[in-house]
Amino acid sequence: MRRGSRPKKDKCAYRQWRRLMKIREIMAKTLTTVEAGETLEAAAKRMTENGVSGAPVVDREGNLVGILSESDILKHMKTLVDDEVGMRYLSDTTHSLSLFVMLAERDHEVREAVFKRLRAAKVEKAMTKDVFTARPNDTIESVAAQMIEHNVNRIPIVEGEQVVGMVTKADFARLVATGQPR
Repeated sequence: MRRGSRPKKDKCAYRQWRRLMKIREIMAKTLTTVEAGETLEAAAKRMTENGVSGAPVVDREGNLVGILSESDILKHMKTLVDDEVGMRYLSDTTHSLSLFVMLAERDHEVREAVFKRLRAAKVEKAMTKDVFTARPNDTIESVAAQMIEHNVNRIPIVEGEQVVGMVTKADFARLVATGQPR
């Protein structure tokens, strides 16, 4: 069987073909990356413009130092809200997430202060530093198992410390839907 050609009718052959498929065949090779020293505002803008919910964080040499997701930004926002507003408005019985309601009020006095701090915060303060990675020649099964085991939505693909790709749960959904690699 030629590499990359999918068996048509034999289910066992198809399973074997999938088992041998490497993650490099389904990973995204064009990436949106962010740098640890840039602001969350710049990183969030780039992620939004490129339609991604997470991005590898790299140093100036392109080495992986973390990952930034929408969840990381939200968690950092909660931390800033707690710091900025919590002492003024929280009692022991009020949950800090209720402070987000204040941020929804356009004219609330602390709204701009929180957003100003959030936009100026550095990516390194919000990013996840302990990142699960894979190599281009890892099988799709091993990477899928890693994603499930660690409950992550994306895994950077690295050669050495350099990010060469990214695989997300959407890449696996696309494979299931089409039966084809990228």
